[in-house]
Amino acid sequence: MNNGDFDNIFNWVNKVVLISITDIFGNILLANDKFCETCGYLREELIGKNHRIIKSGYHSEDFYKELWNTIASGSVWRGEICNQRKDGSLYWVDSIITSIHNENNEKQYLSIRFDITLRKLLENEIQQTSKLSLLGEMVAETAHEILNPLFFVSNSLSQLPQLISEPNKFEKKIVTLKKNCKKIEKIVLGLKNYSHKKENKEYLQSSLYLIIEEALVIISDRLKMNEINLTVENNCLSPILCDALEIEQVIINLIINAVDAIKSLEKKWIKIHVSENTESVILRVIDSGFGIPEKIGKKMFEPFFTTKGLGHGTGLGMSIIKKILQEHNATINVDLLKGNTCFEIHFPKIDKAISKALNLYYLDDERELCINFLETFSTDKVMIHIFTNPNQLLSVVQESPPDLIFIDYLLTDTTGDKVAEMIDNKIPKILLTGEVNPTSSYKFDKIISKPFKEIEIINILENYQKGTR
Repeated sequence: MNNGDFDNIFNWVNKVVLISITDIFGNILLANDKFCETCGYLREELIGKNHRIIKSGYHSEDFYKELWNTIASGSVWRGEICNQRKDGSLYWVDSIITSIHNENNEKQYLSIRFDITLRKLLENEIQQTSKLSLLGEMVAETAHEILNPLFFVSNSLSQLPQLISEPNKFEKKIVTLKKNCKKIEKIVLGLKNYSHKKENKEYLQSSLYLIIEEALVIISDRLKMNEINLTVENNCLSPILCDALEIEQVIINLIINAVDAIKSLEKKWIKIHVSENTESVILRVIDSGFGIPEKIGKKMFEPFFTTKGLGHGTGLGMSIIKKILQEHNATINVDLLKGNTCFEIHFPKIDKAISKALNLYYLDDERELCINFLETFSTDKVMIHIFTNPNQLLSVVQESPPDLIFIDYLLTDTTGDKVAEMIDNKIPKILLTGEVNPTSSYKFDKIISKPFKEIEIINILENYQKGTR
């Protein structure tokens, strides 16, 4: 190969590859023609300036910290970076960054980049198309799910006059009635929100357990149709910071995949398990399938990879799930060591020091009433944890004391006042009762008669948030 060949290769590389060299502080020493052309700066505007001149603000500080730690250790860093041109527009590059030494043996950093902006735009368009495709599937799937609760609402309204003289039965009917109305509202609102792309995401403190319950509203019909038993076990008291609608979408997709995988098996079950450790809130979706082969497990999060036949799925579902979770600083993995199929997601915990949410426990042995309370009063400022068993509440209240506890009076095998006596007196307690004159040996902070009005609970929560009772 002669010098002319080398010149031709160099000219070709200079036209398609972005090359830059910086000192150990990130100050630009060299920028080739393609680098200048892509970012929109003249070479003299770049030399001597810090590489931050093209920083877009898209990536977190942890992203750059990991990059710098990698190259400073002598390793090669490879990844995709979103940068900003001189005119303010964004562009994406696939980057390889490594350390080199100049003729004086001074350490420098060489960056080789390829412009992938067009690919990223196409990926985004494909994901939006896939999103609309899934929306169509969800609309068809939930059409008659709206009709079922509508029929129940109509039926229940006609029964209410006969139940006025029986407060407990009347309350239960009202709760179920409201639940079915909310179910209709959630389905319609969820589909509406799902179909609209949100430019500015707002991450709020949310209960993962509540997000799961809301996902089950959408997916319950498919479970019934395929005779699949789904159970939820929640051993987590910590909220997560998230876009609740997007995490609901992740959960729905994982459940749909599980249903498709096991619907023809003899044993058909799905378990959703929520737990926590010192660093993470952990969500596991486990089904009765026989696990995922290692080769497939390594590829399944790649765009367009699918094990389904032609016409069944786009192969984008799992890659979209991974992208959503990455935006939440969460990770997803397939547990290849379990006998059944298990997807495990780790959400970062919120620092308790910066969490300003009111932490509330609610005890009632009727799960339906617990769920109704949870769905009615949960907000990003009020984190509610429900318990249907007094022993379950007592086992966690000492290690994780709440700001406030609501306790139902009549419980299986005991009463609310007896439970309250076993809890630290410093924790405020409110008794909920349908009894006209409940006999209580414990002095509660407040006693509320059932059925209560929503505004009563809202006023109490607002007062405790303000520090007034």
